[in-house]
Amino acid sequence: MAGTVTLHLPVHVTGTARPSDTDVGLSIDFTCTAADGMPPYAFAWDFGDGTGAAVDAASHAYDTAGSKTATCAVTDDERASATDSVTIQVFPLPSVMASVDRSTAEPGDSITFTATAEAAPAASPMPGSSATATRAMAPA
Repeated sequence: MAGTVTLHLPVHVTGTARPSDTDVGLSIDFTCTAADGMPPYAFAWDFGDGTGAAVDAASHAYDTAGSKTATCAVTDDERASATDSVTIQVFPLPSVMASVDRSTAEPGDSITFTATAEAAPAASPMPGSSATATRAMAPA
């Protein structure tokens, strides 16, 4: 009895994230690419924060800072599957504090404003660094 045997390479998957570093609330574009195996493919993203998407390309924003691992899973038509993971660094947003040296002023009074910006600890070139600027507004 003669017959034909068709062999398929195992399904492979590659997951990518652009950009790989971001700030809380900013979107990242994820792409999951399948090769070999037996199309069509079913895709699933697990973003590592309790959410996911059942597509090959998705955008996602994280609500909390920290290192996140997103995993792309692909299943082919013969139910063979593969996964690939990408690590994303999500930085907290910087904080800004502002103050003025008095709560009321009369025309002609000088007022001093002070603002301090502190970079997010992990995102800063010098973690925890801050800068302060003071500006006195003199009468015109």
